[in-house]
Amino acid sequence: MLICCGDVSKGWVNPFSHFNHTETDVAIVTCHMMLKATDLGLGSLWVGMFDPQKVTDTFELPEQEIPFALLLLGYAAEDAAPAPAHSVRKPLSETVSWL
Repeated sequence: MLICCGDVSKGWVNPFSHFNHTETDVAIVTCHMMLKATDLGLGSLWVGMFDPQKVTDTFELPEQEIPFALLLLGYAAEDAAPAPAHSVRKPLSETVSWL
């Protein structure tokens, strides 16, 4: 498992919206790690539902390092298959607005 963290004090802040992009940057890096894991023949699972404070305490992370995601890595079982709903997609008309 990899703990994907970011230091919000060093994150880029949009000067117009004042939005701190640390979490976005961590998400981009996590996605690239998943792609590389696949290249190496590994399976990966992005975990977003966890208590960040428990992770911080358990692993004694520095106060400024915020865990945004957990990335599980491993080899899939030989009989592993995607869940039945994995390839079910909504039509574009429900998810895209043309301007």
